Amino acid sequence: MGCTSRFQEIKLHLKKEEQNEYYQKLYIDLCSEEFYLNSKEYISNDVWDIWVKGMKVTFEDDPSYNKIWKEDRKYYDEDFRQFFDHIIMEHTK
Repeated sequence: MGCTSRFQEIKLHLKKEEQNEYYQKLYIDLCSEEFYLNSKEYISNDVWDIWVKGMKVTFEDDPSYNKIWKEDRKYYDEDFRQFFDHIIMEHTK
């Protein structure tokens, strides 16, 4: 399944209250995959910019990502942690 269809599936479930944390974690995983693809230049900068803007909007709309990220950040590599720390702290209320 491609990143776009996975994103659409995750976003559908994020709108529901049940199992929201599970789908938030899936979204962070998807963001880390996009980060990796960008770092290897498998996706264009234009596509990456769209993903980053989407992350920022998502985190501004839902500050509960802060809690999840604090609990799970240790599972990701250092480059993604630095990137995501900046994004999530800058764009959550």
